[in-house]
Amino acid sequence: MNFVLALGVFLIIMLSLAYYIYVLIRRALHVFFPQKKTKRIRIISIVLAVIVMAPTLNFFSSWLIIVLHIAALAIVCDILYLLTRKWLPKKLAKLHHITLIPLIATACLMVYGYYNIHHPIKTTYTVETEKAIPASGYKIAFISDLHTGLTLDRNGLKKYAREIEQQKPDIVLLGGDLVDERTTLDELQMAFEVLGTIDSRFGTYYVYGNHDESNYSNNKNYSKQQLDDAITKNNIKILDDAIKTVDDQFTLIGRRDLSLAPRKTAAQLMKKTDADDFLLLMDHQPVETKENNALAVDLMMSGHTHGGQIWPAGYVIELMGQVSYGKKDWSHMQQIVSSGIAGWGYPIRTEHHSEYVIVNVKPK
Repeated sequence: MNFVLALGVFLIIMLSLAYYIYVLIRRALHVFFPQKKTKRIRIISIVLAVIVMAPTLNFFSSWLIIVLHIAALAIVCDILYLLTRKWLPKKLAKLHHITLIPLIATACLMVYGYYNIHHPIKTTYTVETEKAIPASGYKIAFISDLHTGLTLDRNGLKKYAREIEQQKPDIVLLGGDLVDERTTLDELQMAFEVLGTIDSRFGTYYVYGNHDESNYSNNKNYSKQQLDDAITKNNIKILDDAIKTVDDQFTLIGRRDLSLAPRKTAAQLMKKTDADDFLLLMDHQPVETKENNALAVDLMMSGHTHGGQIWPAGYVIELMGQVSYGKKDWSHMQQIVSSGIAGWGYPIRTEHHSEYVIVNVKPK
């Protein structure tokens, strides 16, 4: 039922988009060819609209994102035009009719979005705790949502692995979705081989994301066993509803992803922890935050949201009650959600940047 509803909504959106693209093309043709017969322009507009819309049937086509941006910006311009057309100069009205501003704005956004997703930055947070941790604290490196194969190749990933290593982290955390349904077996093995070379005091730990096991594909490029082998043979420890006492005062809790239910509750996992330790809970999706706060988790780290990736998705996530990006202080817990070092589906980011995260945990 949910699938049928989603399909119905998708078809309505796509048909509405196709009609609006037809309207924009027909309006522009009337400006360029005012003497042409309306019927001929209508036929040409239909043909051009079909040509524009055909590539969007591939859901993973970047062309879909381009067309959606043009349409969204054109709607904004149409609203502004309706509000100002009584005193708008004719030349500006013509520019509106040929959709010039949405086309230029979309081109600029796509250039920015392509650059943004291909150039991850370092984001640093400081977390203070009253727990009795060493005076030097802990430095944590966090990487999520690589979705290997979309942006970073071996050399690109090596560059960021060395950059992270230069930060001298005490521990490296991999927050899920390092690979996905379009990642090949060779790419998967390459990614974990490179990530496994990052040197740290306590080693590298991994939790599954919703895409890692390629569960959204009927024709998987790799098996669960091949995934696990690639992870573990590179000295990366998997935490699948498990805890690890990293140091005398530091315990790591790794959750099974919500999509891989059933999973243990955080309360069940934390029965085996020492409340005096600094408790870091890693969960790919930023969910069950109220429960984690009530359990007095000190720090929760997640990815999954990509910070929205394509505007305004991040705002929609926030409206749904989830933290889409950044740091949030709860009454007992501090929460960090990363936008990820790459993105999913499209090599474009028009919202938050790509990043890896460094967290400095300090005693108060």
